[in-house]
Order: sequence, then structure tokens, then C-alpha cells
Amino acid sequence: GDRIAVAVDVPEGGAFEVNGSRGQLSRVIGNLLDNAQRHAEGSVAVSVAADGRGVRVEVRDDGAGVP
Repeated sequence: GDRIAVAVDVPEGGAFEVNGSRGQLSRVIGNLLDNAQRHAEGSVAVSVAADGRGVRVEVRDDGAGVP
């Protein structure tokens, strides 16, 4: 199949604690990654950062997006 490049950006020493269900969090992030790879034209970028209120996870792809 087609290959997709995935770049992951996590700050050095980036260990984050998130309160919640491990299964639900895994499912949400898995769904975001699955969607991104389906619509990507070649690359997916994932970043994780503390945002003052919690942890922000961003998944971006280089696809056309929603019209």
C-alpha cells in the first residue's frame, strides 16, 4: 500500500499525566490517526504539549481538508 510519513513532536522530557480512561483516550487518538492517514497525501504530524489547562494532542495531515 501507499506509505505515509508520520512525524511526532513531543517536548524533551515530555511525560504527561492525563486523568481518564486509558481505553477511551487510546480509542480517540487512534481514531484521529486513522482518519489522518486515510486522508493524507503523504504525511501526518502529531504533536503533544501542555497548554496550561491540560494536555493538547494535535494530529494534522497534508490532505485536501473539508471543502
